[in-house]
Amino acid sequence: MLKLPRENERLQELIDKYCNGNQKSFADFIGIAQPSINRLFRIDKLNDEVPSVLKSKAVLQKIQEKIPSATVSWFKGSDEKLQSAKKTPKLVSLYTDGIEGFANDDAIIEWVISNEKYLLANSTKFQIYFENIRLRAQKEVLMATGN
Repeated sequence: MLKLPRENERLQELIDKYCNGNQKSFADFIGIAQPSINRLFRIDKLNDEVPSVLKSKAVLQKIQEKIPSATVSWFKGSDEKLQSAKKTPKLVSLYTDGIEGFANDDAIIEWVISNEKYLLANSTKFQIYFENIRLRAQKEVLMATGN
């Protein structure tokens, strides 16, 4: 099993929390190319080690732009509590990925609270979206029960 540096384990915690473990979604969320994240979870063939996120200044900067409380000391293992991200995954990801893009119910609630003004201004779109989800689920149940 691959042994990650402590700071990269912490990076994985962020990926799990904000993007349900999906590295591509997290890369999109912070605004970098996916390979920049992927390489932090593989052995570098040049030095036979997993690169540290702390040595990747561009990645660290992008993370801190979205999640300012993800400080160097937090990555090193301090007990500092993470604050909410400045912006959670884009609304379009909720439309296309559904709630699967969130790690848990708390992440969904956090997203809704942080985007309350937008949601209120666009409530009709969300009613339509959630009605479509309900209809899809109902159809799946009917198909599964043979009705």
